[in-house]
Amino acid sequence: RWNPELFKQISIGMPAWLQRGAALLSVFSMGALIVVQVVQDIGTLKTHSLSERITNHSLTSVELVLVWAAVGAALYAYARLVQKQR
Repeated sequence: RWNPELFKQISIGMPAWLQRGAALLSVFSMGALIVVQVVQDIGTLKTHSLSERITNHSLTSVELVLVWAAVGAALYAYARLVQKQR
């Protein structure tokens, strides 16, 4: 619907139930991977200090997500500030 030219080029006969099943399996698998990663990160946070993790260059995924979220929020706030000044 969004790109009819591209849609016409596809010639696979996969049933809709299989497509939906594969999508659900993918979503659940990614969710499980995230849960496993967060559980491991919580274990690391409990056993290693921040300075130790920084020294060893082994920050957890949770810490990296928080840092990049803060960077993104700061850039967004800066862009809004610049836009208001115009």
